[in-house]
Amino acid sequence: MSEATLVMSRASRATEPPRFPPVTKVKGRGYVLRSKVNRYKAELQAYALGIQPLEVPLPDPDCFVPLKDVAAELGVGRRTIGRRIVESQSGGE
Repeated sequence: MSEATLVMSRASRATEPPRFPPVTKVKGRGYVLRSKVNRYKAELQAYALGIQPLEVPLPDPDCFVPLKDVAAELGVGRRTIGRRIVESQSGGE
């Protein structure tokens, strides 16, 4: 990779990490749509690499994923998921 490409990719990098997708509560448990989880993962990877996120195909059917499974897919704990939910609801401050 040339130096000009590195400079350009760093310049186009987003200044803020992606927001966690909206959570749906059913009987006290949190769920996120599969399409939103896939898009969030793609945005996180693109943010870490400093590139534009790729378009993720929509799953059919678009089912709900429990937050426990979302945490496992992202490789983080339940407290980290809780912090990301609060950050996305409060505007990322």
